[in-house]
Parts: sequence; C-alpha cells; structure tokens
Amino acid sequence: MNKKLAALLLAFLLLLISLLASCAGSPAPASGGASDSADTTQTAGEEEESYIFPSLDLGGEDFTMLNTTTTWGFYEHLDHETMTGEVLDDAIYTRNRQIEKNFNLKINVVEEIIDNIYSKMTTVIKAGENIYDAIFCPGWTGDTSYIGAFAIEGMFYDLSQILEINLESDWWSQKLRTEGAIGKNGALYFAANDINVSTLQGTWCLFFNENLFVDMNLGRPYGLVKDGTWTFDKFAELVKAGANLNGDESFSWNADGNCIYGYTSFNAGTLALLLGSGERFIGKDDEGYPILALETQRFFDVSTKVAELLGTEGYYINANEAIDSKFHYENIFMNGRALFTCAELKAATRLRTMDDTYGIVPMPKFEEAQPGYFSVKTRQAYVLVIPVTNQNPSQTGAILDAMAYVSYKDVTPVLYDVTISQKGLRNEESIEMLKIIRDTQYFDVGIIYGWTSALNGAVITAVDGGDSNVASIIGKYRKQVNASIEKTMDVFYG
Repeated sequence: MNKKLAALLLAFLLLLISLLASCAGSPAPASGGASDSADTTQTAGEEEESYIFPSLDLGGEDFTMLNTTTTWGFYEHLDHETMTGEVLDDAIYTRNRQIEKNFNLKINVVEEIIDNIYSKMTTVIKAGENIYDAIFCPGWTGDTSYIGAFAIEGMFYDLSQILEINLESDWWSQKLRTEGAIGKNGALYFAANDINVSTLQGTWCLFFNENLFVDMNLGRPYGLVKDGTWTFDKFAELVKAGANLNGDESFSWNADGNCIYGYTSFNAGTLALLLGSGERFIGKDDEGYPILALETQRFFDVSTKVAELLGTEGYYINANEAIDSKFHYENIFMNGRALFTCAELKAATRLRTMDDTYGIVPMPKFEEAQPGYFSVKTRQAYVLVIPVTNQNPSQTGAILDAMAYVSYKDVTPVLYDVTISQKGLRNEESIEMLKIIRDTQYFDVGIIYGWTSALNGAVITAVDGGDSNVASIIGKYRKQVNASIEKTMDVFYG
C-alpha cells in the first residue's frame, strides 16, 4: 500500500470515529419529550444539539390557535401572511413556516378582541366543539374574569400531565410554572412561553433616563443588577437624588413646569415593587396548598419602606391619565421629567422616540440576600391554555413545545433588539437586563384565581398613597381570601 493511499484510509477512519462519537454523545429528549422511537431532526445553529424535534406528520391539517387582540399597545401577532420587511414580523413568519414544514401542518390563527375572548372560548368549550388546539388569553380581564375561574370549571388540561411539553426547559417561564402549580400534584392549568411576544411585553420593569444619570453623576445600575446588589435601598437612594425642583416652587404637577421627579408610575408599579421584593399575596404550604402569605414581618417591612418612598413629595408622582395626556407616567418620563418610570416592557415601543437615552433594569430586590429578582407580569398579559375539547393534547403539546423552543431561539433575540433599538444604537447591557427580566417573569397565583382581588386593590391603594398600615387591611380580608382558596381547592381535590 502506498503512502498516499494509507493516509487517505487513515483520514477516513478518523472521520468515521469522530462521527460515531458524535452520535453517541447526542442528547436524549428532555424529560417528558416525544416518543423514544421517533425519528428526529436537529435544529441548526449554536444550540444544534439542545433540542430534538418529535417526528409528527399532521398530513396538512390546520393547527388552530385562538389569540387575543386589541390590547394596549402590545405586539399581538402570532402570524403574518407574508414577510413584511419588519424584522420581528419576519422572524415570526419564518418560525411558523419552519413549524409547518417540520410537522406538515398549516398554522391557523383566529383572533378575538380582549373584551370578548373569554366569552368566545367559553361558548366553544362548553359546547364541546373541538375548534381550538391552543388558546392565548389574558390572565385577567374586566372586574371579575380570571383565567383560574375557567380552570375551576374544568375547561383546560392540566399541562403538567402532558409529557410532551418540556415545562422545565428554558423556553417555558420557570417562575410562572412554579408559582402557578397548585395542590399536592402540582396541577398547572396555564403556562407562558415566547410564542406570543406580548407575554414578555406585559412584564413590569424599570426604565431609567441615562442622560439624567450622567448629568447627576449617578453612574448606571446595570452593574448592581449583575452583581446582585440592585436592592430597594439602592433604588430609593437614586430616586431621592433624582428629585429636583429645578427652579419650580413645588413638586405639584405643572405640564409646563421644570421640576424632575425621582420616579413616576401608578398603582400597578407599586404592586411590581412589592412583589419584586419576593413577597407574595399567596404562598404555598409543604403540600402545595395555597395560603395567605402577607402576614409576615418581612412584608410589613417591605410595605413600610415602599410607602415611605412613595409618600414623599417629589420622590414619586402617580400619573395615569390617558396615554395622550402629558400627565401620564410614560410621557412624564419621555419628556425628561422623571429619573425612573415603572412600566410594562411594551412601553419601549413608545420610548424609542424620546430625545434622551433610556436604559432598562428589573425591579429591585428588597435586600441582597433575596435569592433573585422577580418581574411581575401585568394581569392582562397572555397565558397559554389547552382546552379540554382538544382531542389530541399530546400531539398539541409536542407542537407547542417545539414552537416555544424556536421562538426562544430565533424570535426573542429579535424582540430584544427591537425593544432597545434607539437612535441606531444597540445597548448590550439593556439586552442583558431583558434576559433577566424574561427569566424572572411571573404572576402571583392569587391574582390568576381571583382569591386576592379585593385585598390586592386595598393594599396597593394604601401603599401607593404612602400609608404602610396594611396589617388591618389584611385582617379585614383574611376570612374572604381563605374561603375563596378553600372553595377552589375543594373543586380540584374534593
């Protein structure tokens, strides 16, 4: 054998060994994934081996999703007929075509305005009609409609029992999963992922005016967030430094005035501060049974500090008139009249036009020892449910899981770029903050099930107005909350 042939054979053998080793090291499907016997196709890109698509062929059938529309500035689209040239539109279009090709299906999106979404799905499900494979609906809407109420009526599958959904994977909201699971079996009737962009856009966070930070020599809070020292005390310190009469006689609101407020938002921002501290209206006992969780010294300490800050003139202004009014928290911030605002992430769409540069950070922890950040989702933010009229929940679960993964990998990074795109600049630090906000988003389960609606409103109104005397409020509503929890759990567990 000549040397050239020997070299070629050696190269071939080395390549073969490499391929065999690669196959041996390929990951198995995540727990609860598709059938072990299924053929698989791996995704491309840097996470090529992190997800295995199940082998499903729907024969060109429709995969129908009911989607909520006509909300307050959210990006609501689940699909587009063609590419539009807008990067987020095109990312969603491309994702859907990939899913259609992988599973030989046709994505069909049915849209319904938010005021009618609950009645629409209720009518269909109670009639036993198998129309929708999955539904994206708000966690709460109106005065009395809560997604938990429909779960109690047995209208949704327990997602924890659909093993094709890899709920513990990064492409599903982990804090919402752990918060939403109730009872000894950890039943979960709703979940969140990145399929619907509005799910992330409906998360509360803090925007800060970078120009004012520079002018006041305050530094920027990104480093504090990253090293775990972004606490309420640090936030309060910056708010106090930002309050400035700037030639005005008082901090009383004047649309033509010059004073700068430390912080502006409204009652929902106050809830985000309280829950960002790691406190809960509803907690769980060792068996997963929900319990009223506010009567702790820590919550009283949290509410006292928040009330003291919000109750001081100049530090905070509650401004929630119509969006086109100058007396709206977003507009006050956009016009350089506040150092911080607490708003839903979707506010970035409007803030991109402001003259000053803004940054984004999560809600502060209460103290450094707090295990992590908590980013509260607005109660109108969409959650995913699978109606019990669906005749093949396992198949639906596999498709949704794959769609969530592709969204996480290919759509969410585009959303990050679009959200922070301002004056042609890419703010890498804010992108890092967005990832933290996404990974820490959650609902308080008491809001989802409607157990704490009255208590919630009373506590937030008091603290927002500077009143920290919440113990008596909790005592007033304790019996009502406990009775509501008991009623729900009796239905679930008898």
